[in-house]
Amino acid sequence: MLTKEQGQAVTAYLISKKLPMDLLLEVKDHFIEQIENTENTDFETAFGAAKLSWEKELRMVYKFNLPLRKVTVFQRNTDRKISFAIKRTILYFVPFFLLSVFLCYFRKDWAQNLFLFSYIVIGLVTLLSFVLFYKYYKSSTTNDKRNISIYQKGTLIYFLSGMYVVVFNLINFYDRFEKFNISLLMLTNGHLGKVSYIPLIYTYIFMFFWMYGLLYFLQYRKAVTELEQRINLKL
Repeated sequence: MLTKEQGQAVTAYLISKKLPMDLLLEVKDHFIEQIENTENTDFETAFGAAKLSWEKELRMVYKFNLPLRKVTVFQRNTDRKISFAIKRTILYFVPFFLLSVFLCYFRKDWAQNLFLFSYIVIGLVTLLSFVLFYKYYKSSTTNDKRNISIYQKGTLIYFLSGMYVVVFNLINFYDRFEKFNISLLMLTNGHLGKVSYIPLIYTYIFMFFWMYGLLYFLQYRKAVTELEQRINLKL
């Protein structure tokens, strides 16, 4: 069992690697397990061996997004793994997309009601999330400088997309839907030069990113709950 000072030494080393809190705790657990399982040696030697075994994973490299910054190889690889969100969003979104296009051709009134119902649900769920989970929204903005979780910034997409659905889809809905329906029919009938693509894009894009952000938000809540229990995190 590590002493308090030894645990703090491990934490300080991992903080220097600029890991988000959730990844820091995950890596710290591995470090402690390795150190405690190293027999017949002192803490410094075991700690050094753990550092060496994690040397490649904790090497700092540039992550090519904006703003350009350095992260560990471990974090970069973990970020790549959470591409599950985009795959799962596509899995959920495609059936809705196909159904809505089908209804636009054969039952325009049903398609209109489907979009209206979906937008209202998204708007209400987002509003409720603001009321109940405002601290999660606040901590996902650039105003909060803490590096809490790999899911932190993706959570902002959820809240912003929900607001955009209300502004760009729900407000003046019937007029927007009519423009969308006309553009869709022109597109599928081959009148590409006459198509207004903005209604087509706006009808779907904010809903897609709301679904995408929702997956991040759910994972962020889970990560924050664990951090609250383990290190008494306060958002």
